[in-house]
Amino acid sequence: MNHTAHRGARRLAAVVAVGAVAATLAACAGPDTGEGAGEGETHELIIGSIGAPANLDPAMLYEGQTAYIWSAVYDTLLAKDVETGEIVGNAAEEWEYSEDGRVLTLTLRDGMTFSSGDPVDAEAVAATMNRTRTTPGTQQGRFESVEDVVAVDDSTVEVRFSEYDPAFVTTLVNATGVIADPATVDAEQTKTDPTGSGPYTLDTEKTVAGSTYVLDKRDDYWNAEAFPFDSITVRVFADPTATFNALQAGEIYASTVNPQQLGPIKTDPAYRVQQVSSATIAELIILDRTGEKFPALGDPRVRQAINYALDRDGIVKALLPETGTATSQLFGPEGDAYDESLDSYYEHDVDKAKELLAEAGYADGLTLPVPSTYMTTQFEPLLSQQFADAGITLDWIATPPNETDGINFSGKYAMTIAFGSFTGGDPGILEQNFGAGQNNPSGYTDADLDAATAEIEGTTDESEAADAYKALNKHAVEIALTAPIARIDPVWVTRDGVAYLDTGKSGMNEIRVFGLAESD
Repeated sequence: MNHTAHRGARRLAAVVAVGAVAATLAACAGPDTGEGAGEGETHELIIGSIGAPANLDPAMLYEGQTAYIWSAVYDTLLAKDVETGEIVGNAAEEWEYSEDGRVLTLTLRDGMTFSSGDPVDAEAVAATMNRTRTTPGTQQGRFESVEDVVAVDDSTVEVRFSEYDPAFVTTLVNATGVIADPATVDAEQTKTDPTGSGPYTLDTEKTVAGSTYVLDKRDDYWNAEAFPFDSITVRVFADPTATFNALQAGEIYASTVNPQQLGPIKTDPAYRVQQVSSATIAELIILDRTGEKFPALGDPRVRQAINYALDRDGIVKALLPETGTATSQLFGPEGDAYDESLDSYYEHDVDKAKELLAEAGYADGLTLPVPSTYMTTQFEPLLSQQFADAGITLDWIATPPNETDGINFSGKYAMTIAFGSFTGGDPGILEQNFGAGQNNPSGYTDADLDAATAEIEGTTDESEAADAYKALNKHAVEIALTAPIARIDPVWVTRDGVAYLDTGKSGMNEIRVFGLAESD
């Protein structure tokens, strides 16, 4: 096998998986953040989010919009270049797999500290990762192949695997790679006000849980100059209209918006409009693929019926006319797994959907509970009608922002609408949707998926796994593992003073994607 070393400017070409990504977010720089700001001026960033974190414990983190908060408080071992999407060093400045892929060695940089002043060292990294590995929570599944994490010396960490995990290194830019203070991480306070390793600390006096989160910059952070904002405020919005109204009112200076909303601001020189190519996938995640809680979903014929009931072209035409491309597959065009013919595998066919439901014993139809959130409201009327035509009733259950992070593992819902990213590449999509991934809470697998996964994990050279990825993708579509809807090009609108730096290659919900705008 090949092994890969990463030192200095050498960067891994693979990119990270992201958890579910929202279609509508907002961010802003305050009025004192202007172009051409001089030395000594202060800058404020205000970010709009649809979700509030239920818990800031490292083992319980999610990678949706709540990452704007924890990515400010916690440092991650690796990071992503916001322009290229490549993985780069962060708290770990070097990383290297062994020849057989069963040991990942991380070399930490010197001089890092927690907000308490204690050193960020190999013992802290190993303690955080081993705690997450052994603690039931949202991140535990990513350690499925990890046997132990060992501090070799003050600056060297070894992650030891039972078998090669091609996606693991990509998760270290995200919640799996956060570093917590071993001295305080088990304290109750960690859930709401953790001792962090990142560039900001949470201001508990100004923070209102579930509504507003205020973060103050740490001047003693090792890479403080990379973060131009002296304070960050994360505001939780109730719906896309509220976000857009805040953008127009100048309360926020950057936000993703629906193309249909652009009319009032499209010709206004105060705004900059940026369409980010193929950054997002909208999908109806089938959560209970084993049928444990919702038996119908354990039958592939019912899952296939769900896919045939979807009029993807109709959804794109009605809701995503300038930014969407209908698809029936999870994997994106940039990866080896992608097969163009699978985009149209499930053409809209109501009669076929009804036939499959009848064969599965649901000729009289069925009802499936689905969470209703900020992200889903624009889709709900159209989806309800499409599924009703096929004999499926969608029971939309109102879900507040502070519960959105826990949707997949709550056991309350049969399906959920989510927005994911392709920027994790094939390994990221594999990690997120198969095995112990966050989009597979029931742990569904079968012999074909196991065989393809074993072949992928049998090599450290991703190009050698191309055929296995293609087989995995094809089988997942054929058995209707889930129900993709469309690939989406998000539209960002910014006002002068703040820059959105992500070209679509990063796809991260983190504070690094925002900076100060340069003068035109």
